[in-house]
Amino acid sequence: FYDFRDFPPTKEQIDKWADYEGSDFPVNLRSSFYKKNKKIFLKLKGDEQYEWLAKNYLALQRPVIEDGTGEVLSIGGRPEKLAEKVFGLVKDFQ
Repeated sequence: FYDFRDFPPTKEQIDKWADYEGSDFPVNLRSSFYKKNKKIFLKLKGDEQYEWLAKNYLALQRPVIEDGTGEVLSIGGRPEKLAEKVFGLVKDFQ
């Protein structure tokens, strides 16, 4: 797990997470913070977008879970998704 408040994500991490999600950036499109600030983000170019995401981590999909080697296991999702996908628990976990 990453605590974005204490350890802002790097450009390399953001790129890795975006690749995992199959998108340009791993933003949470349903986030009210992102919805309010989407126009600002989209006006930025190149490294400015990475810097904005590092400062405004609330726009990123969370949680990001990686294994000990840095391989992404899961990004975002509800607790039941994480229980099934990452921890191998049954689908009806509550």
